[in-house]
Amino acid sequence: MGGLLGLTIGEVRDLGLTELTRWGRYWAEEPWGPWRDNLHAAIVSRELRRLLMRRGGGRGGRTVDLDQFMLRLPSARKTERAAGFLGWLRTVGRKQGKHSD
Repeated sequence: MGGLLGLTIGEVRDLGLTELTRWGRYWAEEPWGPWRDNLHAAIVSRELRRLLMRRGGGRGGRTVDLDQFMLRLPSARKTERAAGFLGWLRTVGRKQGKHSD
């Protein structure tokens, strides 16, 4: 947060709890900096995709989620991919279990 405010690490340490809390509240109400830029890009991307899906007949009612377009840390992407793969394995396992009866 200090970088976004133009403060050094030492200056951030010197901030009082009240001032730091107020900055946190302000951020929650009106974020700024790279995160906000990322959010704006995600909104534009989502709306373009909605338009293209509507013109192309859609994809079976799938919704367009804003989180699909937000930048994520590599560790978060890895966790999401692993969870998706495990979900796929469970689905395949259930289908094969039904056929083996």
